[in-house]
Amino acid sequence: MVKLSIVTVNWWGADWLDLLLRSIKKTVKGPVEIIVVDNSGELDKVKLSKDGVKVVKKEGLIRHGEGLDFGIKEASGEYIFAVDIDAHFLLPNWNELIIDFFNDKKLRILACKGKHLKPIRPCGIFFRRDWFVTNMMSFEARQFDGVKFDVGMHFYFKTLTLTADKGVDFFLYQQSQYEGVNGSEYTFRDQRFLYHNYYGCRWYDIAGAKCRAGFLNLTWDEFIKNKEQLFKVVNL
Repeated sequence: MVKLSIVTVNWWGADWLDLLLRSIKKTVKGPVEIIVVDNSGELDKVKLSKDGVKVVKKEGLIRHGEGLDFGIKEASGEYIFAVDIDAHFLLPNWNELIIDFFNDKKLRILACKGKHLKPIRPCGIFFRRDWFVTNMMSFEARQFDGVKFDVGMHFYFKTLTLTADKGVDFFLYQQSQYEGVNGSEYTFRDQRFLYHNYYGCRWYDIAGAKCRAGFLNLTWDEFIKNKEQLFKVVNL
């Protein structure tokens, strides 16, 4: 059994995945298992170095949260780092640093910090696989009292119920240090740890065609310009 499995879900994001994989190769120390749940089927058609990468698919159309659940069940690592496809790692040897910190603090989860209505950002969450499976945790979006909770929120609130508000710690938010790029970064012990793009995979329909002219406050053309700038300045 490997010590750490990194699990991500692909939705027409092969170029983002390439960036993520390069960051893993550059930053992790020792062997890790990489599980990619390919919700789109795109990875059957693109040339991508899949050395050390396990690509899995589930029958039928599933959403991001269900994809994470499936990938975690397919993983064999003692620890899981669930990460968004449009993120990449920045901190050398982060896997060993985080495992040591996690155990020293006796944590249940270590996650990217969000705001009040979305207490965690599911772009990056670390936990023990057995804890997730034993407690029947899930990243599926859920509805409570007529309110739809996004991916990761139900997971967070159930965690607090199980741990009485203990055993949860955070990677802290900061503005991205990449200029001219829409995205955020998270720190671990005051060091740049994880970059996450806000808009990476929100533009495509089930066939992989662009289905939005804009998303929130960003147009498609602005997104493409932003993405090209990001890929230009990332040194991986």
